[in-house]
This record gives sequence, C-alpha cells and structure tokens, in this order.
Amino acid sequence: MEESIIDRLIKARTALGLNQGKFAEKIGLSQSAVSDFENNKKALIDRNIKVICLVFGINEDWLRTGNGDMLKENAEIQDEEGKPLTYEEGKFINTYRKLTDPNKEVAKTTVDALLKSQGGVAEKGEKVEPTGIGPGNNGKSG
Repeated sequence: MEESIIDRLIKARTALGLNQGKFAEKIGLSQSAVSDFENNKKALIDRNIKVICLVFGINEDWLRTGNGDMLKENAEIQDEEGKPLTYEEGKFINTYRKLTDPNKEVAKTTVDALLKSQGGVAEKGEKVEPTGIGPGNNGKSG
C-alpha cells in the first residue's frame, strides 16, 4: 500500500521527536487539530502544509508526494527575509533538533538572553534591553 500524506506527516512528526501537542504548538494549531489530521477526520489544507514545511524544514514535495528527502537542505530553508540559511545556521538548527526538550528550553533562554544583551528582540516579539551578557561587554554581567 502506498504511503499517504498523513502517513508522511506522522513520520515527520515522529522523526522530529514531537508529540502531537508540541508539534501543534510550534505551528500554531491545537493538539486536537493535529489529531484530526492524523486520523483523517479533517483535511490537511494547503496553508497548513506550507506552515509545517516552513517551521520544520520539511521538503514540501516529499510531504505531498513522497518524492525526495524528508528534510530540506540548509540552502532551501529561508529566514524571515527570504534569504537561505548559511551552513553555520543550518548546523545550529540541526544541533538544536538533537537536544532533549529540557535542553531546548535552556537553549531558547540562552538565545533570548544573548538577544537581550545586544538590544535585540526576544522570541515573543517584545523589545528587550541590554543586560551586559555576551561578547562586546567585557564579560561583565548585570
């Protein structure tokens, strides 16, 4: 029997090490919506397919048809400005994906602190003020 798009969705979610709830959270849906997709109670619409592929770096052709590799090459994944990721950015993402959930939380907190230290924007979109953490601050914190 040929593998369906739902079979590939489940395979991708499992390969990413995510339960339905975590997977749904990352793509802005409810766990029940993902369950409905996986149990063929709701159709997986084009917009959801595109978001899933963008968020997780999944090859859209693979998800839709089974052709090609499950994950995109780093050069195919794009940032918010539409530019391909560099090798180092792709390597960072691949390393992050190998972390346990608790360590992913530590990594997110660390990255947010680094952004904050350089006057960047944290994950939730709020502007943050520098704290003195990180390079360029002579190692001083506070």
